[in-house]
Amino acid sequence: MSRPGKTWRYDYYAQTWGGLTWETLKAFKAAEKEWIAEQFSVILARRAKAHEAVKALAQTGFFKPKVGRAYLTMTVMKFYDGDSTPGQMSTTTEEEWLTKRDTLAQDTVTRAAAASNRDQAVCWLLAKGKHYGADFTIETAVAVADNLAFDMRCTELAPPVWYAELGCPGPESGVPSVWRAFDGQNCEGPCLGWDGRSHRCQCGNRRVQWTAGSSHTFREPSVFAEAY
Repeated sequence: MSRPGKTWRYDYYAQTWGGLTWETLKAFKAAEKEWIAEQFSVILARRAKAHEAVKALAQTGFFKPKVGRAYLTMTVMKFYDGDSTPGQMSTTTEEEWLTKRDTLAQDTVTRAAAASNRDQAVCWLLAKGKHYGADFTIETAVAVADNLAFDMRCTELAPPVWYAELGCPGPESGVPSVWRAFDGQNCEGPCLGWDGRSHRCQCGNRRVQWTAGSSHTFREPSVFAEAY
């Protein structure tokens, strides 16, 4: 089995590697690994033959000064001329090029997605009655849209009546209850939760606010109540 060669070539003028992909690089490394293993098998077989030859020579009692030493060397050299351990061919340059190529491709996709998101934010804000230049710009469109969507969602979730103004009535008052659980609700005593508008929970132990979720966007608002 001959040593496998690289199946790609560098095009200096195009500044690219023709035929180089992660798949072809992986296939080359696998073939090279198999070839190296085969070479080691050959080396081990030669060592074994040299060992047997030396044992046979020793049993004849042929070891004599000078002549015996030279004959021993010649006997061993018939089977084994030392370790010529094969090494792996460097693919560092190719791997760096592939990584850079993938990074540039991902950057292109990311920039395109950001541009699309910005354009959608502009259209969304205009539909909400906002004015370009006065309320937002190209650079701030996404942030303004996300913030506006957050405020709108908070208004939707908050009750129509501020329960604090009614003395925080409970279910027995006949007023529809909108008390809700919130993240970090660890009040020591009984607590109905948070009314969505006050600064504290029903029992007064925790301060609570609306918080945007990690996946919140103007297209898909994500808002939850959280103690702070």
